[in-house]
Amino acid sequence: MINVRTKGHNLEREDVKILKEFFPNAMTTRNGSTYMDNCGIDIMNIPIAWQCKNGYTKGINYQTLIDNIQELQKQKLNTELPVIIHHKKGRKREDNFIVMYLEEFLKVFKPKELKLTLHKNLVKIEYFTFIERCLRPKYRNTATKRTKLS
Repeated sequence: MINVRTKGHNLEREDVKILKEFFPNAMTTRNGSTYMDNCGIDIMNIPIAWQCKNGYTKGINYQTLIDNIQELQKQKLNTELPVIIHHKKGRKREDNFIVMYLEEFLKVFKPKELKLTLHKNLVKIEYFTFIERCLRPKYRNTATKRTKLS
């Protein structure tokens, strides 16, 4: 049986693979920066403060997590917005979602006809919808095309 820590590390690596399409230098903070890892950021070299959660949502206070990331951003980090990515492995694809401040989301992304779930000042978006409808349109040209060396 795989332990919780390993599950979390695997999840971070999976997210990095997806994000490399938009941000070729994306990497886990465990590999790149102990400082950022200690600040609760799981993936670095992207303009988003990306924190991964894996498993059930019971007991997770998203408001507190995002508030903590945002406070750290003000002090030390240079990222566009704080988000929490929650994956429920073994569940339906729709059970994987992103949580962020609604105000920040609307400043950065211009979603058209995007289904959002609101809770106070937070927005909840299905993970793959976020990748396809928010990240892809905004950041598709940031990834440099790799050329073969002769």
